[in-house]
Amino acid sequence: MKQIIRGMQISIYVILFSVVVVAQESKKIKIGTEYTIQSEILKEKRSYIISLPASYDNTKKTYPLLVLSDGDYRFLYTSGLVEYLSKKNRIPETIIVAIPNIDRTRDLTPTNIIYANNSGGGKNFLDFIEKELLAEVDKKFRTNSYRILTGHSLGGLFAGYAYLSNSTFNAYIATDPSFWWDSQLLVKKIHPDLVKNIKYKPIYISSADNYKSNPKGVSAMRNAHELFSVTLRKHGVPNSNVKLEYFEDENHGTSAYRSLYYGLLYVYDSLGLKNTIE
Repeated sequence: MKQIIRGMQISIYVILFSVVVVAQESKKIKIGTEYTIQSEILKEKRSYIISLPASYDNTKKTYPLLVLSDGDYRFLYTSGLVEYLSKKNRIPETIIVAIPNIDRTRDLTPTNIIYANNSGGGKNFLDFIEKELLAEVDKKFRTNSYRILTGHSLGGLFAGYAYLSNSTFNAYIATDPSFWWDSQLLVKKIHPDLVKNIKYKPIYISSADNYKSNPKGVSAMRNAHELFSVTLRKHGVPNSNVKLEYFEDENHGTSAYRSLYYGLLYVYDSLGLKNTIE
């Protein structure tokens, strides 16, 4: 009888241990939380994803913001990259604000062009970010005054547009941006009076691909990237505040990750927020 009881006890212990193990194995890892905001400017409900630094709940300090367009598919690799660089003491811990798309072409372009019927909503999208989204984020979370805007392709075009608009951001990362848009509109917008207001804000621009693999695409993209950076310098932006970096072994899509890596290092260093390197 004692052996039976002992056997039952052992079985119960095994079951309980198994339940604990299963529970431990199924623990969810949280990397972000999605919120919604009703935009009066855009006349629609928008979502945004927040990723908080690992130390957020254990400290009272404030954090810089990294705002990214195309947040629905750029959030995962951006959050991983920011966490890695901050753990390696290359950049400060940062709150990520990722904005998923509803109408990408509408929101990320500054002007309307014939073959993109719904384009040209960039001003409204920038107003939404500055006047509504960032105001809400500042209320909900412990932010400081440092804000970085990053975008890829059309998102890079939008980052460049926000930069020339002297928006609330302190620094900009435009990865393989579509500066060819509307016959290089952004290049044409650069003039000495405009530069006076933005010359001390760092901007990082990357340019992907090579002429051998994609001659037409590279010609259009790179020409606009180089003219943009050269024209900024010509009108008074210090060399230290505009950086153009080439990734000729990466295509337009794959360049986004490496560009963001080096872009983050550059802008945080330029802002004087670079952490101690190991």
